[in-house]
Amino acid sequence: MSLSLSSTWIFLSPVTLAPTLSPPSIWWFRQLQNTQACSCCAAPRRHQGCKQRGDAGCCRAVKLGQDAREGWPRKYAGRPFVLECLVPDLIAGNKNLYHSNKGTSMNTIDIVGELSCGLGNTRGEVGCCLNMLGTGLGLEALDSIAGAGLDYLELSLRDLVALGKQVAPMIVSLESIGLPCRSCNNLFPGSIHLLGSMFDESIFRLYLERAFDAAAASGARVVVFGSGEARHAGGRLEADWLPELADRLHAIAGMAAQYGILVAIEPLNYGECDTVNNLNQAKSLAALAGCANVGLLVDSYHMLLEGESPGDAANYGPSVVHVHLSAGRERRMPRGNDSFPSAVLSALFSVGYHGRVSIEALSRDPFEEVAEAVKFIRAISERVEQDVNG
Repeated sequence: MSLSLSSTWIFLSPVTLAPTLSPPSIWWFRQLQNTQACSCCAAPRRHQGCKQRGDAGCCRAVKLGQDAREGWPRKYAGRPFVLECLVPDLIAGNKNLYHSNKGTSMNTIDIVGELSCGLGNTRGEVGCCLNMLGTGLGLEALDSIAGAGLDYLELSLRDLVALGKQVAPMIVSLESIGLPCRSCNNLFPGSIHLLGSMFDESIFRLYLERAFDAAAASGARVVVFGSGEARHAGGRLEADWLPELADRLHAIAGMAAQYGILVAIEPLNYGECDTVNNLNQAKSLAALAGCANVGLLVDSYHMLLEGESPGDAANYGPSVVHVHLSAGRERRMPRGNDSFPSAVLSALFSVGYHGRVSIEALSRDPFEEVAEAVKFIRAISERVEQDVNG
């Protein structure tokens, strides 16, 4: 079957194509005829809580041969439409991607959802939340963990924002020692209030722009939406804060989409935050926000404190885009005899999770403990893979 680039609609599947393409994490496509993206946030469909309910919605498609630059992440603005070069190679390497759509003259590729290259086939990639090992960004711990076998670092985004133009040279230095940034946590500082009367729209929007400029410069594919202080609701009921927080998340996801970045909602234990304390609430928030580049984060520490089971992680597995791992209520580095983090990871891997795993733990001896935690995670991945493959 031959495809004409001038008349082909291409629909992209995260399951099949993600291992094939390079970043950015999400490739956003708009249909250019008769349909527009949400004018509020460029989300790939209409959604609850959108302020522009009159929009026609949009789909994840692009008619090849036309200029689709307006629908691309911001850093691609003004560049040629590169997918025309990619499509033949994609189809050549993925024979089962497309079928002839009977009743039309166009060949199509089935859509399963958004294209998530931020996940891709990254199971086995292990990183570390550097801020947990020091102050601010935690750069003082680099010497201790440089030889620990990590694949990437997770950096504190609010601290990257404070660096301003110094982010790029710092990232170059990190990459030179084999520790690129692939995810960011601490999206908001506690001084920014997302809920209630203290929310300031102009400050919120300005900070978002700076934050995602920094995230993109860092090379992050996933930004974690934890930020317990920022999303504190002051004891209000879930029915009150959930729609408001969904509006904030909708705006966050819209900004992230411009850079091809995934947003991972992090449930936090009630002692740290009074909103989104478990995976069920995180799923409800994601559904209400209605943006395809939003997923869930599984954090073994917060799950333990909230009484969630490893089976809960498996139940929400298809929605999980990132993982934080530690051991015990003291949030220490995981090691061989730690059953709860082992069970959480095993459950996720067993249902097909292929994302990254960040160690988010405290340590008195990072040189020894980070290396041991990396081995712990990789051993679980290998064991589950052997079980699945027989």
